[in-house]
Amino acid sequence: MKKLLLLVLIVLSILVAACGETKLQEAQKTDAPHETESPDPADTTTTMTPTTTTTTTTTTTTTTTTTTMPPIGTRRNPGPMGQTRTLFGELDGGEISFDLTLSNPIRGEEARKLAKKWNMFNDPGDDEFLILDAEFFLEKWEHPDDDKFTLSDYEFDYYTHDFNKYNPDEIIVMEGEFKVEAYEGATVKGKLGFVVPKDDNGFLVLYDEFWWKLTE
Repeated sequence: MKKLLLLVLIVLSILVAACGETKLQEAQKTDAPHETESPDPADTTTTMTPTTTTTTTTTTTTTTTTTTMPPIGTRRNPGPMGQTRTLFGELDGGEISFDLTLSNPIRGEEARKLAKKWNMFNDPGDDEFLILDAEFFLEKWEHPDDDKFTLSDYEFDYYTHDFNKYNPDEIIVMEGEFKVEAYEGATVKGKLGFVVPKDDNGFLVLYDEFWWKLTE
């Protein structure tokens, strides 16, 4: 009986560990490779050289180096603002596919005035506010416990232009905050707000893996 109970506990531990795995990837657009046509033998001209003439031929070889860019949306090739990105895979034990668009970033004095309008105590200190629009569509969400899917600014981090994760001392209180608590088929829109170093053009990162750049 003890052996049976131990076996059951081991199986349950494996199942719990599997449910917590996060395996997300981003849909990438790829162009089909171009085909190179072989020359028609009929178009090949053969030149005969007289036996009394010695011809010296110099051949120049040009080597072309092709550089492969990392997938867009990764740290080495962050995606731009305003572009809808599709993420899919496994998340928190469920199968998921969703579209996410981050756009219209504002900062500086414009962002400060908007933040003050929302809450008079909003103050970035020596930093500045970064505010942007977020639009989300949950195309697929299949969870074994039928739990709702959640997403908010807590899943995002800000990294500076030199790839340093930034943890500010201040926060921003918002109206119309982007917060997803939804099931398959839902569309959610709202505002994301962050406190970032002044004049720093860094990156927003979702789930420690998917990167957006603030500027071109």
